[in-house]
Amino acid sequence: MSVQAYMSNYDTRSISSRSGSSRTNAIEYYGAQYEAQEGEGDPPTAGDPPNKPIYCCVTGRYHSKNVTAAHIYQLGWPRSEAVSLIIEINSPRNILLMYSSVEKALDQMRLMILPQEDNEFMVVVLDKSLLDNWIDDEQDSGRRMRFRDVHEKRLHWLGIKRPYKRSCLAHALHALMKACNMGWMELTQAQQYRLERLPRSPGCDQQLLDNFFADENQLLWAQGTNADTVVLEAGSVADGSSG
Repeated sequence: MSVQAYMSNYDTRSISSRSGSSRTNAIEYYGAQYEAQEGEGDPPTAGDPPNKPIYCCVTGRYHSKNVTAAHIYQLGWPRSEAVSLIIEINSPRNILLMYSSVEKALDQMRLMILPQEDNEFMVVVLDKSLLDNWIDDEQDSGRRMRFRDVHEKRLHWLGIKRPYKRSCLAHALHALMKACNMGWMELTQAQQYRLERLPRSPGCDQQLLDNFFADENQLLWAQGTNADTVVLEAGSVADGSSG
């Protein structure tokens, strides 16, 4: 199978949601809806009063609009892979709430969310042409953010709930391959994002997870392309609440 044929399975984009049950469930799961405490005034960001601000895990801010429910393992990707990794596509753990411009970049694999060994997650902008682009179109008290402000920064949380690590790992594997093929980064740059060990992912048998990514890595190595050294290698790391 050629790299182009392989990557064609992941060209389809997810359908983000600003409403619907998936978004509602994700908001509840992450506790992302702003609730004013007694004695507090207006919410942290301006907006129409009926629209309670929603927390974006990338910016670490509440936004009164344009926060979407982004599927990590996307709706149009091969379901057989999702089944193998025991990923429930519409589970809140396969969804992140983020500003619409970030969600678009995630869908296009111009950025990835890379799990860290300490049960946290890091944003990595792969297409560096995004770095000086604005994330939000709100003035937000003069504190607008660019993509460079979140590059290689950790996601922000309001509680202990986390997404599937295995969803993020699958997305990262495909995104790194695309980044090399698109010329967004050199191999030496991509190398720094290699994971020598896979995080343990509760709910998914570790041997199954290791074998799956080992098989994916073999496919990358077999292509004879610039993507062949971008590998997420097998292993295990003790995990906290996320999987």
